[in-house]
Amino acid sequence: MNELIRASAGSGKTYQLSSHFLRRLFQGQRPDSMLATTFTRKAAGEILGRVLLRLAEAASSAEQAAELEAALNAGTITRETALSMLADLTRSLHRLRICTLDSFFQQAARGLTLELGLTPGWTIVDPHVDADLREQAIDAVLAQQLPQDAQQLMQMLAKGKHRRSVRMLIDETVQDYHELYQQTSESAWQQIPRGQRLTDDAKSQIVQALQAAELPADKRITKARDEDVRRFQAELWEDFISTGIAAKVLAGESVYQRKELSDEVLHLYQRLLQHARAEVLERLALQMQAIRSLISRFDTEFSKLRAEHGWLGFSDVTRVLARSVDAASGKRLNFRMDSSLRNLLLDEFQDTSSDQWKVLRRLVDSLRQHADSSVFCVGDGKQAIYGWRGGMAEILDAVPVAVPGIRETGLNASRRSAPAVMDAVNRVFQHAASHPELAEYHDAVARWQERFPEHSTVRSSESGYAVFRTEPEFEGETAAERRGPRFAWLAQQIAELHQQLPGKEIGVLTRGNAAVARLVHELTALGVPASEEGGTAPTDSPAVLAVLAMLQFASHPACTVSRFHVSQSPLGPVVGLTDWQDDRLAGRVALQLRARLVDDGYGPFLQSISESIRSQCSARDRLRMSQLVSAGWQFDETGSLNPCDFIRLLENSRFQKKRKAPVRVMTIHQSKGLEFDCVVLPELDTSLFKAPEAAAGSPATGEPADRVCVWVNRSLRQLLPDNLQAAFSETIGQKVAESLCLFYVAMTRARRCLVMLSPPMEGGKPPKTFAGLLLAALSDKTQAGPSETIWETGDPQWFVERPVAAAKSRGSRAASVAAAAAVPASAPAGAQSGTPRPVAASGRILLSPMPDGRRRGLARSAPSRHDQTTLTLPVLAPAAPRQVRGRGRGAAALAAGGGAAAVVSAAESVEPRIRGILLHGWFELLQWLDQEPEDQSLLDAAVRLQIPVETAKALLPAFRRLLLSDSVRRTFDRATAGAATVFRPWLPQLASGEARLVVDRERPFVLLERSQLIRGTIDRLVQVKLGSRVVAADIVDFKTDRVSGEVGEWIRGRVEYYGSQLLEYRRAVARICRLDPAHVQARLLLLQADAVVEVG
Repeated sequence: MNELIRASAGSGKTYQLSSHFLRRLFQGQRPDSMLATTFTRKAAGEILGRVLLRLAEAASSAEQAAELEAALNAGTITRETALSMLADLTRSLHRLRICTLDSFFQQAARGLTLELGLTPGWTIVDPHVDADLREQAIDAVLAQQLPQDAQQLMQMLAKGKHRRSVRMLIDETVQDYHELYQQTSESAWQQIPRGQRLTDDAKSQIVQALQAAELPADKRITKARDEDVRRFQAELWEDFISTGIAAKVLAGESVYQRKELSDEVLHLYQRLLQHARAEVLERLALQMQAIRSLISRFDTEFSKLRAEHGWLGFSDVTRVLARSVDAASGKRLNFRMDSSLRNLLLDEFQDTSSDQWKVLRRLVDSLRQHADSSVFCVGDGKQAIYGWRGGMAEILDAVPVAVPGIRETGLNASRRSAPAVMDAVNRVFQHAASHPELAEYHDAVARWQERFPEHSTVRSSESGYAVFRTEPEFEGETAAERRGPRFAWLAQQIAELHQQLPGKEIGVLTRGNAAVARLVHELTALGVPASEEGGTAPTDSPAVLAVLAMLQFASHPACTVSRFHVSQSPLGPVVGLTDWQDDRLAGRVALQLRARLVDDGYGPFLQSISESIRSQCSARDRLRMSQLVSAGWQFDETGSLNPCDFIRLLENSRFQKKRKAPVRVMTIHQSKGLEFDCVVLPELDTSLFKAPEAAAGSPATGEPADRVCVWVNRSLRQLLPDNLQAAFSETIGQKVAESLCLFYVAMTRARRCLVMLSPPMEGGKPPKTFAGLLLAALSDKTQAGPSETIWETGDPQWFVERPVAAAKSRGSRAASVAAAAAVPASAPAGAQSGTPRPVAASGRILLSPMPDGRRRGLARSAPSRHDQTTLTLPVLAPAAPRQVRGRGRGAAALAAGGGAAAVVSAAESVEPRIRGILLHGWFELLQWLDQEPEDQSLLDAAVRLQIPVETAKALLPAFRRLLLSDSVRRTFDRATAGAATVFRPWLPQLASGEARLVVDRERPFVLLERSQLIRGTIDRLVQVKLGSRVVAADIVDFKTDRVSGEVGEWIRGRVEYYGSQLLEYRRAVARICRLDPAHVQARLLLLQADAVVEVG
């Protein structure tokens, strides 16, 4: 029953996990006797969804039941038994444990709170609160009198940069070493031996002897000797051992400049090197001691602050459980969690940390007392990309030791990728070690290559394409100057792919979040719909930076940097700070700002500021300002009024523009578990190895490090004892292996197409980067110029679909889904008599939602969200001719399609929701009737909305007819201000030019009301402005609902249905524009009824 599966990317590990779960259920195991863990909530949901879906399919079809029986090999499975099992499972959902490891450990720790010595009622701390606690702990450390060694540490850490504050140094040290400190003992930091130093007299004698010693007749050698003496006397120890003759002697060589050195010279150098080694090791030992002392002081204060509030981090929970061997034993865990575990299913096991394995190991050991228990483990050492948070791929190899006799299986056939993609993956990772310049990285790359199995694919007949090419040369002397043109070029390449691949999903995978934000910005400028996933700090927006400077200034009026920033930005005139050097003015303005923050709150205040500068913001700035306002509303709920607290909250926040879009931009880490039709890798010039702050070595797999050393360069490592040199080699091996895993994950996200882009490589030898690996593995070149295709395979026209034999390659599920999709949407419920109703054509199980939803923070509401229907955009099919019965000329004409009645109108055949979305998008382009958009602009808008051009062309005549309707002409008539009654008092001022009309289309807003965060988008908002003050506003909401029944009664029904939405809009605009609600009008434009109705 015990099995370990090493499942390569895309090979079906979720299928294997769900199969084992179902197998055990049909073998009589209770649902609550199984624990299935993974690392993300999404993955846990996929496992549960797959289990339920497969049961539901088996319950709906005898054929599916037979397939499930064959797959599980767990006895007879019929539709009836599958239905019974599905019913039992859904009734036991609250007892199921399919969850993340963090979630399971939290449940366990809550059940063992007293035994573990935790504060009753403890909770997981929010990241921004934790950052605040960290600052408080640093303040407490600074308030203490630092010992001499800590003061020396400050000097060493400053590295000659005099302007670095002590607070900054301590904060950096804490971030770099605190986690390592928590995982290691004090002895691990005391592994550097003290060397024997020479006395001053001995040093002088040796130096004199060296200067008098006979050297080979070569001026270069004499000069090198003199330079060595100078460095030694100046105590430049690192320079002394890393250059000149000393470096050669340290490396065990006796030749310099091709001349043999005498034994006397070698002996004198060795004595000097012995002293230099003692000095270097002494300094390193003191540095290690000082770092640990400083971190210890911080940890004491930090732990005290957390304990006072009952807060823990995720890693704290795991660490406490791991160290509490008796209190958190397997038997006690079962008892406290009111369960008797018999089956353990472990997903993504390569990302398990040492502490997590210690807890899981106890559960594994506790299962041995049960004869019918099972351990089922799935992992892939090639996808171990979370070493930075403690994941250890080596623990995967510890499973066979912990579970003797476990069956090991390998899955290396991809069910995701086309042969061209798999060819690229195999070529790269089977020849990675052929890179000629890997140096100290070679052994790690060679080990990774040796463990890489050749991949195959079950999609052997599927076309695909993989290409590796270099980018053009960009103008600019520095990398920063070239960055802008490069991102613009990358966005253009992605835009072209998007145009070539309608209906396909493109994943753009980067190494860092900064590149994600920049690419989305460039793609948006090109009109390419793209989602920004994972989130970036809001400080990438100039508008947000100006607002943060304003808040900093409000809190600290004497800060001239903030004053200058605000006064030179569009915010200066808005808040009244026109002269940043005027102290009196600055004090007055800061006081006014603080008063507004206190009186209005952050949400309304930031909304007002956002309104004031909206016209001067780019699209991205407007998005960021909207997110900033939302954060302000939430901050008002915390009770704090300090602007610095809000600034700190934003600095620790990540905002994202996540939406359904054909182009998804994210980091490689965020792409784990996803797949895309086409993958673009634009950041291949990243180094294989980035030096960490410290090296650490472990005595055995899964054990904590028993030796630690701050990171030093290669020349200094030669001076360290063997065990610390081994720690450096181990750390380098782990980091390089993790980089290769990251590259493997990136490449294997592609289904059909893989595009790899790299800057030119013209240094004469391949760099130690992903691009360098590709160059060495895919070609025999050592360099590559600009705009060069280095390697490609497959069919560049893979996206051109070619006819294939009907459904031969489809499995039964695909065939059943296709059959379900073939039934017309208008078919009555009983149209498929004798056929069970499909469970879910999309392959998803939909559970009833929680009454209040699952959420964190404030409740959220969207007034316009009347349903949660998923939208699909089919290509408009040609209208089918009606059947014509009878004979004669009229019938023949109709049958031939000669009349309007013969064919269903193309516009009428468009699905109503698609019709509504497209008409909304087109009306968004219309400001006033005297500026009608051209047809090409309308078709371009349809492409941006991911609606096929054929569908858009069919709807164009209908849209033009709507523009001629009376209701539209009145609403969009500039001369009458849209016939809005609320604007009548201002018509004279509008005519004279004293007032002006401002039109906002698709205007988003965020509003806090009754402890609910309300978000929405107003179709059309027209404002009358006197100067910069809004005096009246008209809201127009377009509705494309089709009229049914008596028109007057239908209109009344629509007003009742949409009335609450319009009233929410009206309240929002009144708050945003600071208007009396009586000066805000809300109207429904019912396009199909040719009616405009005022609401409220």
